[in-house]
Amino acid sequence: MLQQVEKILRATPEVLTYSRRSGLQLGGALTEANVGDIFVRLKPPPRRNIEEVMTEVREKAQKTIPGLDVETAQLMEDLIGDLTAVAAADRDQDLRRRPAVLNEIAPKVANAIMAVPGVTEIRDGVVIAGDAYDIRVDPLKAGLEGLNPDLITQQVNA
Repeated sequence: MLQQVEKILRATPEVLTYSRRSGLQLGGALTEANVGDIFVRLKPPPRRNIEEVMTEVREKAQKTIPGLDVETAQLMEDLIGDLTAVAAADRDQDLRRRPAVLNEIAPKVANAIMAVPGVTEIRDGVVIAGDAYDIRVDPLKAGLEGLNPDLITQQVNA
């Protein structure tokens, strides 16, 4: 997926160079292997406005790479966001202990923020750890198909 993002960056005339980190990110938070960041250095002016370039890259990536969650930010904005998020983490502990409540409220808050003029990206903060699926097999229905939970597990693993 990230190689596809790199292809988009290479095709963007304003991009001078970029570097990618997988499994790491700015800010010091716990980072999973499927998270990372790409630092992009644009060519000096004359060129398009940085916001236009970021919007184009983000929209192309979202349109052409299903399942990729893209966030664009200028470096200083990103650092400020990381610093302010650290202080907020302590206030969020109560909600983190109640994930069902957080999962219900977070998308509503994100939608409300997204309605604010000028906001281009928002994440609801709900992160499902890892790439696992929680599959519950109904033994009766599986039996009607000649299957049992073990056979289904073997098929999913395959």
